[in-house]
Amino acid sequence: MQLGNRVHDKVLVRAQPSSDAIAGVTGKFIRPYEGPYLIGKFIPPSTVEVCDRNGKIKGQFNLKTIKVCKEANDVI
Repeated sequence: MQLGNRVHDKVLVRAQPSSDAIAGVTGKFIRPYEGPYLIGKFIPPSTVEVCDRNGKIKGQFNLKTIKVCKEANDVI
């Protein structure tokens, strides 16, 4: 995955969706990514610290579990 080396880029973090029969939730229909979050810092070689918009640290994630967030108002 190619993210570049820019802190404060918007990213989505891969979630672990699971079904809950009692609540009537099917894992198949749960969104596979959470976010958007901001990149706080890069930890070599393949880890990223992710923060919410207020700067609170969400956690450290491998580059394989995140992807760049593209919003409707982002123009390439």
